[in-house]
Amino acid sequence: MPRSTSYRGTVPERTSPATIGDTYIDHTPLGEVRGVVTDASANRLVAFHQATDDDALSIDITYRIEPTAGGCTVTRMGHIAVAGRLRLVGPLVTALIRRENRRTMARLKKRLDGPPPP
Repeated sequence: MPRSTSYRGTVPERTSPATIGDTYIDHTPLGEVRGVVTDASANRLVAFHQATDDDALSIDITYRIEPTAGGCTVTRMGHIAVAGRLRLVGPLVTALIRRENRRTMARLKKRLDGPPPP
């Protein structure tokens, strides 16, 4: 994903399929958000949990991929929990995450609808 005002990159960057237990760090304006893949089934499902070190922000996200006659349908489900130092700005944090989720899904759709990568 290209960087945005709320997403500044992921380390390590991966292009291979996700495996349960894979870890990564997303860089955001709120600081580092550590993630781990909690479930994965090639071409069917990927789920992960992300949280700040102080658990002020915790996110669980699942992508389900279902075959259709013309390709597939991708459904993203998520749960956002805001606490501690972020509680007072929780609605703003949630709105920013939802906006980033829409951007992610639009980028994913563009990639899936486009030609296969070289």
